[in-house]
Amino acid sequence: MRVKMKMRAIVLIVSVVFSTSVSLGYEVWYGMPYLPANAGTTEIDQWDIVAPQLQGINANFRDAQRPEEERNTRDTWKASLDQMPNARNNALVALPRPEFQYSPGGMGQKTLEEALQLRWNQENQYGITINYLMLYNERPQENPDLPVIEYTDAEVQQIRDWLDNNGHSQVILCWDVRSFAPDEQLYSEKPAFTGIMMEGSPYLWESNSGRRKEYIQWALANPLVKDKEWVMQTPVRNISGMNLYESMRWFMRYIPQILGGFDFWRRDDVSMLTITYGPTDKHLPELESGETQYGNSIMGFQLSIIEQKALFEGYHGAITEAQAESRDRIIYDMPPEGPASGLLAHWPLDEGSGTIAGDASGYGFDGELLNGVTWGSDAERGTYAVFDGVNDRITTPLNNALADTNDFTWAWWAKSTLPATDTTQKGAIMVGNRYGNTGDQSFEFIKFTPQGAQLANTDNAGTIEKYEYADIPQNEWHHYAMVKTGTSYQWYVDGVAQGVASNFVYSESSTIPFLIGGDDDGSGTKVNEHFQGCIDDVVLYRQALTPTEIDDVINGIYLPTITLVTLGTPVDSTEPTAWSDGQAPHGGADYVIPDTGNLRGESGTTTFPGASLKVEAGGKFQVRSLDSSSQITTVNNLILAGGTGANYTQLAAGTGTGEINVLDGKVTNSGASRLVTYASVTRSLKVLSQISGDGTLQAGGGASVIVDNAANTFYGTWEADAGTTLTFTSGGAVGTADVDVLDGGTLQILGTWDSGASLSVADTATTQVDLGSYSWFVSSLLFGGSSVEGGTRTASELNALGANSVFTGTGTLTVVPEGSVYVSAVYNTPGTVMWTCPEGITYIQVECWGGGGAGGGAKLTATSGGAGGGGAAAGAYARVMNVPVTPGNTYSLTIPAAATCSSGFTDGQRFNGSAVTFTGDGGETVTAAGGQGGACHIGSANGPAGIGSTTGCVGDQFYKGGSGGNYGSNNGGSGGGGPSDLADGGDGSTTETGGGGLGAIGSDPDHNGGNGANGRGAGNTGLPGNTPGGGGGGAKSQMQDGEYIGGSGGLGQIIITYLQLPAVESPVLEHSMSAGGMVFSWTGSGFKVQSRTNLMDGAWSDVPGGDVTLVNVIPTNGAAFYRLIEQ
Repeated sequence: MRVKMKMRAIVLIVSVVFSTSVSLGYEVWYGMPYLPANAGTTEIDQWDIVAPQLQGINANFRDAQRPEEERNTRDTWKASLDQMPNARNNALVALPRPEFQYSPGGMGQKTLEEALQLRWNQENQYGITINYLMLYNERPQENPDLPVIEYTDAEVQQIRDWLDNNGHSQVILCWDVRSFAPDEQLYSEKPAFTGIMMEGSPYLWESNSGRRKEYIQWALANPLVKDKEWVMQTPVRNISGMNLYESMRWFMRYIPQILGGFDFWRRDDVSMLTITYGPTDKHLPELESGETQYGNSIMGFQLSIIEQKALFEGYHGAITEAQAESRDRIIYDMPPEGPASGLLAHWPLDEGSGTIAGDASGYGFDGELLNGVTWGSDAERGTYAVFDGVNDRITTPLNNALADTNDFTWAWWAKSTLPATDTTQKGAIMVGNRYGNTGDQSFEFIKFTPQGAQLANTDNAGTIEKYEYADIPQNEWHHYAMVKTGTSYQWYVDGVAQGVASNFVYSESSTIPFLIGGDDDGSGTKVNEHFQGCIDDVVLYRQALTPTEIDDVINGIYLPTITLVTLGTPVDSTEPTAWSDGQAPHGGADYVIPDTGNLRGESGTTTFPGASLKVEAGGKFQVRSLDSSSQITTVNNLILAGGTGANYTQLAAGTGTGEINVLDGKVTNSGASRLVTYASVTRSLKVLSQISGDGTLQAGGGASVIVDNAANTFYGTWEADAGTTLTFTSGGAVGTADVDVLDGGTLQILGTWDSGASLSVADTATTQVDLGSYSWFVSSLLFGGSSVEGGTRTASELNALGANSVFTGTGTLTVVPEGSVYVSAVYNTPGTVMWTCPEGITYIQVECWGGGGAGGGAKLTATSGGAGGGGAAAGAYARVMNVPVTPGNTYSLTIPAAATCSSGFTDGQRFNGSAVTFTGDGGETVTAAGGQGGACHIGSANGPAGIGSTTGCVGDQFYKGGSGGNYGSNNGGSGGGGPSDLADGGDGSTTETGGGGLGAIGSDPDHNGGNGANGRGAGNTGLPGNTPGGGGGGAKSQMQDGEYIGGSGGLGQIIITYLQLPAVESPVLEHSMSAGGMVFSWTGSGFKVQSRTNLMDGAWSDVPGGDVTLVNVIPTNGAAFYRLIEQ
């Protein structure tokens, strides 16, 4: 099947403005009649882009006009529905009035209940969900000689009752409208109908048959009808001179023309449903011409209005005839919705160069400097934008529609370079917007000028509303802000309200653009609307800021803070009354859970919309997504702050029995925080978030806390509390933090842990530390309060140091005290050497590189042309962190000879690299596999290259060697690059100008992989691969019967590394005389003084008080001997 979404790379993608008032807009539905029977089987690839994007269907399974052998069966209908997972769950069915009993002449029909049940049987028969029921009056059998049977109010109510009483209360009753007839108006106004199905082909709309134009204009002005759901069912029937595609798109363009704007298509309760009632209209394909054009078909049209919603919803201005008729696949990205409240946009204007004014809000409203806007700077404001007053301005992709119910704050710094007495710039725009070609009034704008604000949504210049304020002074920086609360407007200068608020009736529904420093429609006539001066730090909010918050903006604090006000009891995060602004959480604001606050996150997969969520000491945030349902709660900036002692900041698993609640995003910690689980209901917490900060993070509550982000940078202390298992899915998940396993806690780290942290473990019967099969390295270990000396130990060796069997698993824990060094030895010379384990060393790290394969030989059998051998793969890398060894024992290290291609090779023969192996005590083995040789070739083509692999490797970490490359034109292939201790080797090039695969870069030069050999483009033997492990290059033969040998592979390698603990200097017993006695002293701890009177006979005795330095001794015997020994 073709994956056609990849074709987006070759179509034109048009960006669209980012509007703050955009809804999801119209839905695209599909009418089922006459869908080809094999659409869900052999022709899936003809509509596999549009099918999953369809949002509803008319479940009219009809194709009776087709030959019987071409008709759908129930199985083929279902196969097609399988391609429409969203649409099948949002189906519409029809119930014309003659379908159930009527009088006279129709009493033999089904009862109303039977007719309804017959339709709902389709849910099980076809696997659909019905959400819409369309009713209409009709003649029996659509016979024009019979009278129309009409619905009564009682029958409509009976249908509503049946739906409500049979589990279908969500179903929307629609009235099918086909004209502007009085009875259509009457039915449309009935409250029982919450939806309108308006039916008409483009042909009928173009001719205004049934006065459809007048009906929709009447309905959308009628308060009883305008807010109902709308389904625009549009049967295919071409307008004269237009094809199917052009006719349908003509209709999409026509609706905004007759309604005076795009508001109808922008509604998310409007659906565009395309249908056909005959077998001749084409349904497929959706794309043609190499998938760069939409098909002249139903699916082609539907895909076009999905991918071009931004065009048909008017976000690129009025639709031209050429745009409507074009079949070019131009994808118009839809604008996302802006935040419901809070910070909307922020242009700091700090760039200082270039023509882009970046938006710091994160919503992407980057502006563009036009016509020579320059950058300036001074000591007061730093960098800012400078406007010449002629035609300079900054355009932004922000479109704005402000109703009389919307709140806003616009704030900025400005300095005019014209005197206040100047009259030429009184209308100049500091910030504002003007008519954006989306509405139908002559004057549509909000603009702030040096002498006042103007608000317009009118055809009459005399009714433009004006807010007068003092003219801004010359050459002085001041901060200006307008705060709108409903219809009330208040002007601020430098944070001080100027006079009393004014009220205006201004209200706009069409989005219009926002500009900085000027405006021009391209005519050049608005020269007086360009500001002369400097502007800095423009900030827009979708809320009315308080005077305190305006002061924050002046001082560079831009995000408003919203606090949880429902305290002392759990509350849902989406509850508007729980927050200080009275709204559900939204973007553009920081949120705070204070002491005693207990916030319940949303269920399901959700993202907290605020810029941040801060949990203070004593506050709690509950995560309520379920891992068992693949749900995730995301908080992009969760701040756990200020907990002290037992007054923790709490992050809790919030719901479910036997469940794991999952959090993602970023977490920053400071102070004491507790990750809360619940043993009583076995409720655990998984944290996918990247965790940073310091302080303490304690896992508690008695279930499990799973930390699953290898990029964590937390550098405080993790604590595993009693009864709680703290599991890190990798060593990286610990960050660089220390770990403290408290009495009864359990610790698991599922991987190598080597971050230089310290580990503290309680020595009690209920405490457990599971080493698994991994190697851990810590800078210090406290076990039961006692410091453990440096070195590598198994679980049993660690347990022998305490009173309880705390440590489990087959892994090792190495204490690496300060001053320790790692000693390494590199072996990559062919042959065998013996390595003797130094004293005090019981574990070593062993790393092996397998030998690279040899390049394939080549022998040409034709009289001309060439033959090429395949490039060889590099050997693999394998490692074991802790191989047990015995001090003083010797161990053999063997580096096999390089793999070599031999003369007399056969076609397809390979000369593979040798594996490299080391075996320690107890049979602990490390093996790195050799690289596969390139295939030799006898003939006039290329031998296949060797493939890199880790098959056959033994160890705890592997990387594969790069694969060889095959050149074209019968050239010798290049060798693959060797791996390092950090990455796979690079593959050999397959191009004439390329070369051997690059060896991977390691942790130091000794750990770099060897480069693979270059290939051969002219007749010659292959080139050798580099050590360690590089693959050899293939040979090339250009002479008939000329045999050329492939290049040898790079040698294998072994690196042995062990930890050498810092040397311990023996303390020196110093003594002096004092008051007839002796005073002994020494450095260090853990020693004591003993004495005896005869070196030949008797035993050494402890000197009283001799276990602490500065020991006073008065000899009782003239001959006495003293020594210092370990306690």
